[in-house]
Amino acid sequence: MNRPASIAVFLAPDDPYAFEYCEILAYGGFPIVQVDEFKADELAPHNVLLLCGRGELSAAQRKILADWISSSGGSVVVSGSTWGLEYLLSLTVNPPTRQRCWAKPVDTNDRLWPKGAPDIHALMPLNLGLNGATAAVVDEHGQPLVTRNRVGILVGCHLGALQKIYTLGRAVESESVPAWDGTGGDLAGTPQVIDGTALNFETDRDQPEGAPVPYFARPHVDVWREIYLRAVVEAIEKAKAMVAIPWYWPQGADSCAAMSVDCDDLNPESLLILVSSLQRYSMPATWMVPVPGLPLDAYRALRKLGHEIGLLFRGQDHTFNVDNIRVQQQQIARGSGSNVISTRNHGSYWHRHRLFYEMISASGLHYSVAKGGSSAGSSGFPFGTCHPFLAYPEALRRTAVFEMPYVVHQLGDENSDRLLGAIFETVANMGGLMHVAQRTSQASNERRETATQEFFMRVRQHKMLQVNLDDINKFLQARRTLKQRYLSNKLILTNDNEVKGLAIMVNDPELGADNENGAMSSTTVERFGVKWKQFVIDMERKDNYDLTFRASPIAA
Repeated sequence: MNRPASIAVFLAPDDPYAFEYCEILAYGGFPIVQVDEFKADELAPHNVLLLCGRGELSAAQRKILADWISSSGGSVVVSGSTWGLEYLLSLTVNPPTRQRCWAKPVDTNDRLWPKGAPDIHALMPLNLGLNGATAAVVDEHGQPLVTRNRVGILVGCHLGALQKIYTLGRAVESESVPAWDGTGGDLAGTPQVIDGTALNFETDRDQPEGAPVPYFARPHVDVWREIYLRAVVEAIEKAKAMVAIPWYWPQGADSCAAMSVDCDDLNPESLLILVSSLQRYSMPATWMVPVPGLPLDAYRALRKLGHEIGLLFRGQDHTFNVDNIRVQQQQIARGSGSNVISTRNHGSYWHRHRLFYEMISASGLHYSVAKGGSSAGSSGFPFGTCHPFLAYPEALRRTAVFEMPYVVHQLGDENSDRLLGAIFETVANMGGLMHVAQRTSQASNERRETATQEFFMRVRQHKMLQVNLDDINKFLQARRTLKQRYLSNKLILTNDNEVKGLAIMVNDPELGADNENGAMSSTTVERFGVKWKQFVIDMERKDNYDLTFRASPIAA
């Protein structure tokens, strides 16, 4: 068994986007220690160092780093800038000449490039030249963007800025001009979520052969996150270290599928049609209900079948405020007898930048299902991701708010249905969440049932785990509070929350593990470009879970 990885993170002190790297690593499940001062005694306990954001090391700090690499055998991953380490990383650097470019792999089989990933945007790319390093990712002109040498890896895109800007999008004060071909939305009279996308309807959408409309086909944020986390894993291996991380999804599932339904038509008949359809495929859903709500019998039937209730918030202009969302949430919670923790705006309304997330956090709700397109031409990944992301951090008396973006707005829309296959393939390749939003007002659409059948056929084809969004939110919150420490060959896990089906991956496929009951069952999976041994565990709240590793697995 190799020594445990100890990952130090040093953030550029004057970079407002640097902290986003910590969120990238937290979502990936990597245990890190943030180093506040770049000193020899601060680096000494660690064997992997991540330099994040636009920063510069002094000559004295560069000497400390070189000595640390020489003495510890550690490895470094640099991103956002070269940090003055051109010589150490075998590179040359010139002043940047652009804010954005395209990125593509030199070799699609390189372990740093995710399988099946499309070419993507790079924000704030560095202007690099090779001076002994090799390139893994280049721009459209062949200039290096991601490089490696014997010391470490440089990721020459600012991942923190890209994740923050693309997932949160822009502030919305009024409607944006729709796409010239009429496929990206319309002037509906109110500003919508899609008006805030940082992507361009004219240049950032793709139209595959046979597809009726273009769509946002590239999950830019997810691909770059994967590249960066693969670089961290490679650095851990270079340091001859072992790391244990929790996988994204329950039960170690490669990807998940979820559904949310806007009850924009409170007609019980429309509700019954959709409930019956989902029940045929044992699919739970999150029903977004507006005030005044549904009849009590409807709530009881939904809960009995395993569905959950969220709030379809009605508020615009002066009524778009925390008091109003709190009153509506309480009304739906009391009427349904449910713990209502999710919300979406009626009619995809949006106002300003993070105001909605601030309102959610202040009102005691936990997550949003707001981000996504409202038509076939805005489906896919208009906010750069098919993964949940932290939209509003924890604060005093306020909860962390996750966004669960959706990738398709309505099953039964002919144009959306013809894009399903391509979107499914991308979500599966990115290990993401195939979240589809529906509306009860479309329950009688004659194409809806056929599209629903195709949806579930593809869910099974890609072996996606069917999940409730409330359960995924609970799982994400539990992953964030997971703590780990090593005692000889024992990994001790502690969590503030109960969590079921947590998959712990160890980057040594030859290891076995025992818990208090004896030998643990395991599987071998390939993720982040390498093979891992995976153990699925259940943890009680405020309890320890011990895994004792051994070099020679006991046959089950």
